[in-house]
Amino acid sequence: MPKNDVTNLLKNIFDLLNRFYSNEKLSIKDIEDIYGVSKRTAYRYINEYLKPAGFNIVKVDNKFKLKRDDNFDTFVIETIKNFSKEVGVYNKLKSIFKDLETKNIVYSKFNVEKIIDIEIYDILINAIENKQEIRFLYKRYNKKYKLKPLKVVNFEGYWYLVGIDKGYLRFHLNEIDEIEFLGEYELNEDIDLKNAINIWFIPNNEAFSVEFLVNANVVDYIKRLPLNPTQVEINKYDDGSVLFQVKITHKEEIKRFIKSFLPDIKIVSPKWLDEELKEEIKLYLD
Repeated sequence: MPKNDVTNLLKNIFDLLNRFYSNEKLSIKDIEDIYGVSKRTAYRYINEYLKPAGFNIVKVDNKFKLKRDDNFDTFVIETIKNFSKEVGVYNKLKSIFKDLETKNIVYSKFNVEKIIDIEIYDILINAIENKQEIRFLYKRYNKKYKLKPLKVVNFEGYWYLVGIDKGYLRFHLNEIDEIEFLGEYELNEDIDLKNAINIWFIPNNEAFSVEFLVNANVVDYIKRLPLNPTQVEINKYDDGSVLFQVKITHKEEIKRFIKSFLPDIKIVSPKWLDEELKEEIKLYLD
């Protein structure tokens, strides 16, 4: 299997896109053989990267192909190019992007921090792929930690490593150094992040509901970018305000969001969370 870093991953994805743009039809076995990846990784290229990015990949007679929509393809490709610039890997991918030339008419700002040490990223991805327990120095506290790493994730523009060691743990990726491999671990658990709002999400915690009232002048913003898939509209009032409900696993998942929209948003329930937030605001005002 080739070195599995962020650059090679993107190279494989864009090469795969080039093949689809050339009207190639590829089976999962084809993708495995071309890139020297596992069956699971081949499916991830299709289901976790290309389809969610907006490319209309369809399956016909056990092979995948691209259904073209040139205008939307331009939007998606230029968005990915902008993302690669934010992350800091664009220069390594120029030769691939030139095969997917677009009109350069789309701009998107992601505010994604750059990965300082790509080699550290490579090592972590390798540990996750091969289920290797690791020990590393966490520079923020100058302390060593052990971890069964499960995922590298990006929330609100910041990169994190998440995993398990006597509970669910998360670490800022750019603070990790001096990684040691401790041997393979057996863990069939995966982290389902579809309902995560930010890094405070705790997969094993029982979710609880929060209801929040939004003034009419910001309702559209809340509707356009729901906090997570559990967000629902409970009631709409004559003044245009809307009562929403969302399920979260940790109080900090939602507190920063609420603060960012003050005074146009208010927690209705649970009351203890509303009181806690009011106390924090009072401390700030004092």
